[in-house]
Amino acid sequence: MSDGPVTTDDLLYRYPAAGDEKPPGGRDVLLLTIGGICVRGAWVDSGRFIGWCPLPKRDKVKEEKIKGRL
Repeated sequence: MSDGPVTTDDLLYRYPAAGDEKPPGGRDVLLLTIGGICVRGAWVDSGRFIGWCPLPKRDKVKEEKIKGRL
């Protein structure tokens, strides 16, 4: 068993205070809090969030395939 989280360079946080774009208003994204915790929700300019990342896409065809096997 290995230690640590599984990570990828495909999904990166964007940091609006460092010049990156803000997410579309009112849309769910992954949010990085000032405490380093990832939560899901909509971005607000309250100072609680330092970064955001788009949600990963689901593959509904594969999900239906799996459900058909259950």
